[in-house]
Amino acid sequence: MTSHVYDYYRMKSHCLPAGIQYAGLYIKPGQVPLHIMPDEWTLVGSAHHPSPLTIADVETHGYCERQLPLWIDAKRFYSRPANF
Repeated sequence: MTSHVYDYYRMKSHCLPAGIQYAGLYIKPGQVPLHIMPDEWTLVGSAHHPSPLTIADVETHGYCERQLPLWIDAKRFYSRPANF
């Protein structure tokens, strides 16, 4: 089984588009896409166990960008019962 490890970046808060509270970017290590402005993103670390959807996007497009709109309550969205 192949292990997929990607660099994980988070968009700086002052660069977020209107209506977006969070944006994350997964890329192959050291391969930043040309349309990405490096000064708008902060390297958070490595993603060692990305989801199958993230793997498919990175392998197809070279990157995977995820955004969380303002209308979603992030704390409620990410806090799940322990037995979930």
